[in-house]
Amino acid sequence: MTPAPTIDGRRAGRRLALFVALVFATVGVYLPYWPLWLADRGLDEPAIGLLLALGVSMRVLVGPLLARAADRRGAHARLLGLLSLGVLLGYIAHLAATTFTALVVLALVCGAFWAAIMPICDSLVLLHAGVHDLDYGRIRRWGSVAFLVTTLSAGFILRGRSPSLVLWLILTPLALMVVAAPLLPSPPRSDRRAAPRPISALLRLPWLVIFCGASALVYASHGVLYGFATIHWRSLGISEDRIGLLWTSGVLAEIALFSVGARLLTRLRPLQLALLAALASVVRWLGLATVTAFAGLLALQSLHALSFGAIHLAAMAYLHRSLPPESSATAQSLFAAATSGLGFAGGFFAAGALYGRHGGDAYLTMAALAGAAALILVVVDRRWPAPRL
Repeated sequence: MTPAPTIDGRRAGRRLALFVALVFATVGVYLPYWPLWLADRGLDEPAIGLLLALGVSMRVLVGPLLARAADRRGAHARLLGLLSLGVLLGYIAHLAATTFTALVVLALVCGAFWAAIMPICDSLVLLHAGVHDLDYGRIRRWGSVAFLVTTLSAGFILRGRSPSLVLWLILTPLALMVVAAPLLPSPPRSDRRAAPRPISALLRLPWLVIFCGASALVYASHGVLYGFATIHWRSLGISEDRIGLLWTSGVLAEIALFSVGARLLTRLRPLQLALLAALASVVRWLGLATVTAFAGLLALQSLHALSFGAIHLAAMAYLHRSLPPESSATAQSLFAAATSGLGFAGGFFAAGALYGRHGGDAYLTMAALAGAAALILVVVDRRWPAPRL
């Protein structure tokens, strides 16, 4: 039986859960509704896809460097506060952006500040989970709850109103992130004794590179969903509040997954869970390419628990079990660079071109990407089921 968290552990868990919730409250507005704000400014699908791709590409260029700085200095909370402030100021600047060039610059700036926020936060949660017997999945589920609440609320707020409100809905949780960051606990002292591994040393681990590459394909396969699902569903005659329900139904399933994540990982190896995520992605994208009825879409969206939630949970467990704690944030950022960076950037860029030409049939390409990821994960599971550095 897992010991109960100490008083200090419970306090750390609450503060970490609060910050995670605010991060995903921001994402809960950005992912479904930021494309509407951009479309309202007169941008077409390829331009929207480009801006989304530019933002997440900064996770490749900037994220690992910032995360390594957090590992070296143990200044996770301070760095998260500065990065949150940078993102907030970047989105405030959108109020004055009147040209496409300005939007490109701001996408890069906001993407750079956002690049390491989630990897550093994940690292901090995992470090405290190891010391205070906290359950990563139970803390992370508060992010899913916040995503659900903000997505659903934003859908109701935006119904019949101008998409220009989307920017203000993003600024609110960003401001609260700036306030909450100083309350975050520092990394446990025991996890900061050894020097972190260089980024180059981690990149020489074949299992890490191949696993991150396969995961990147799963993330990339979400490109059409995150970039154009809201626009596609509107074209099917689905109202904004029902679109909010479609997004939140997936997150409800994700919350359930994170609630039982620790128990699930006692029955399945992390790589087995990752393979299940890739296969569920194939089913989800094939369904979204053909189903137009609201009830059917609602059922398919519940697969979000596996297509996204399971791959994230599997990766956190695989990396945490395989790598030393002093390299935690750096490893998380490399995974984020591959998945949320290269994966999402490639997925968004391809989605912009594919959806502009083929509409909902663009999901078929996404299914092919997820299928390729499944094949690679089978190989990784056979060669490196439980590596240790």
